[in-house]
Amino acid sequence: MEYEEVLARVGKMGRYQVYLCVLSIVACSNAGIHLFNIVFTMGMPRFRCAVPGLLNDTFTIQNEAHGRLVNATIPFDLAKGSYSKCNHYKTSLNLRTWETLNHTSLETQSCSRWLDLVCDRQIFISHANMIGMVGIMVMTMVTGALSDRWGRKRLFILMNWIQLIASIATVFVKSEISFLILRFVEVGSGMASFMCLYGLVTEISAPSRRVVGTSVNIGGWNIGMLAVILVAFFVREWKTLQLILTAPLVLTALTFPLLIPESPKWLLSKKRYSEAHAILQTIAKVNGKSLPEEVDLAGGKEESSHKSAGIVRGLILLFKSPILALRLVILAISWTVNTMVYYGVGLNMGFVIPGDIYLNFFLITVIFLIFIPLMVWILLRGQRKKLLCVCMMLGGVSCIATILPILGSSSVSWVTTLLSCLGKLFLNVSFAVIWLYTTELLPTVARLSGVGFCNFFGRTGAMVAPYIATLPIVVDGKIGQALPLLVFGACGLVSGTLCLLLPETGNGRLPDTVREAELLKRRKKEISNVLVAPKM
Repeated sequence: MEYEEVLARVGKMGRYQVYLCVLSIVACSNAGIHLFNIVFTMGMPRFRCAVPGLLNDTFTIQNEAHGRLVNATIPFDLAKGSYSKCNHYKTSLNLRTWETLNHTSLETQSCSRWLDLVCDRQIFISHANMIGMVGIMVMTMVTGALSDRWGRKRLFILMNWIQLIASIATVFVKSEISFLILRFVEVGSGMASFMCLYGLVTEISAPSRRVVGTSVNIGGWNIGMLAVILVAFFVREWKTLQLILTAPLVLTALTFPLLIPESPKWLLSKKRYSEAHAILQTIAKVNGKSLPEEVDLAGGKEESSHKSAGIVRGLILLFKSPILALRLVILAISWTVNTMVYYGVGLNMGFVIPGDIYLNFFLITVIFLIFIPLMVWILLRGQRKKLLCVCMMLGGVSCIATILPILGSSSVSWVTTLLSCLGKLFLNVSFAVIWLYTTELLPTVARLSGVGFCNFFGRTGAMVAPYIATLPIVVDGKIGQALPLLVFGACGLVSGTLCLLLPETGNGRLPDTVREAELLKRRKKEISNVLVAPKM
């Protein structure tokens, strides 16, 4: 019996699948939380230069004497209504009398001391974002192959614990290098655990309901982003914010080893038929269905001859096929563009999208969550490829169109914000679709190895994204302000066009072997004939 037939027997979207989807929302939210928490834990605070020589200086004026001292040493910008953030007068301080010398001089120099990552040290934020992307690149590549070899559940539990330890340790580190190392582990392990759970939910859902299950994962990711903005709005001290956002990881680390199953499809690919049968029996029981004890889950499947033996073997299986090699290259390019725009805008919203960062982040996240039902409806109609291409192209056009209001009148700056948010929204959708689309295009024997490969190359775009987003700091004027979105938009158009070369997957069964994956380009009738043909 085909695995998809068994899933139909035990219930396409019964109580058990709903139960697993609820767990997925909690677990997948952790990945979103710990990737985007840096937007606020390292967000730009209100600051000014510290008074030279005054070691216990504070941002808030403490008394009249402190106010006179600040006025004598720090230039005040009447236009902005604030003290200078990066320069002070060339004065010296008499610590006994709290008086400044040479205070009539208007000559200034760069500050040498702040309490935050500001001015020249602001580039550290881009470094932290880049290191997080390197963590995703490395850990998802390794986890994809290990998950194909050791199982989805085991790797999820391991990565969850690694992420928990790294998240707590971040609060106690003293050096910037230590922070970067922990950022590498925290973000990389979070995405790795998300990928394992995504593979599990995809493989345990019936073809006609797979979209619902995987969309729940994406929804959980965005609920995590929403949790970040809501907590960050009320908690501005970064260490407290970090510890509060770590609490869900404790819950999943302690309970999920008992609550989630292993993927029956992965167990079947490893010829562990009795374990797969037991899990399917449990699903059937919870859903009020029945599965005959004598059902044959082996079915003489060809994948038994292809053992997942790590990154190299999995990728060799894919690249030995010219058809799958071409698809994998196109997918890798699409992942690169999607991650570049998704994280370039999301992690650097203060540079890319004008306006209040809390409001913009909240609106984009909520609008996407509202858009998910429409996305699910389109995907249920089998339109993976069309939705992916259209959203990437519309996102690209929206980003490029921001050049018009930026070069035009400043009185229509809200148009720039609207177009930027639309571009981010469309590319959010395409990023959600490409996860499902990639898993459906690749065979079970190397599915997560291929997803890991796409993730690996995708993170190169995400690594470059923080520096593209900060181009307005390097390039002055309106062109510099428009440059990041122009780059993001052009890449979105190119990638959306390339995806037209890929086949549609629809709501069909997941391919188990390389041969079945190659046949996705053919008509459904041809594929059915091959699947029922006797094996030689």
